[in-house]
Amino acid sequence: MSLMKIENKLDRLKIPNLLLLIIIIVTGFLVRIYFTYWDINFESSDAFLFLLEATSFSEGNFEEFNIRSLWPILVSPFLSIFQFGELIDNMNLMRMISISISSITILVIFKISKEFVKVRYALFVAALFAFDPSLIQNSVFGIREPFFI
Repeated sequence: MSLMKIENKLDRLKIPNLLLLIIIIVTGFLVRIYFTYWDINFESSDAFLFLLEATSFSEGNFEEFNIRSLWPILVSPFLSIFQFGELIDNMNLMRMISISISSITILVIFKISKEFVKVRYALFVAALFAFDPSLIQNSVFGIREPFFI
């Protein structure tokens, strides 16, 4: 009964689904940017380890390659291109990459959920994914979980 009322109210709004999806993605991105502490070096020991591995890979040293090295390998070309002198700048670059991938993943979740449920419910699923606190925290830390979901 209440689900029908919600559906009726959503139908009356007449907002295009694409616009709603863009709003969800942009708002999710802005929430991640807002909660990022840009002046703190390392909030997570995993992030520091990933940064060290990515820096090593960007210099061409692949001695410590293992299965969990996929995230540092993805980050290493960016570190090679930008070549910041300070670790905090490299960490912020890694955070931006993680935040960007996490935001793009919202679109992927929408596309997948659209195959199983109606579009309006897929938008709801995308919003749940966009505003999940644990995913926001992982992307703000610059670690790999948003990429490997």
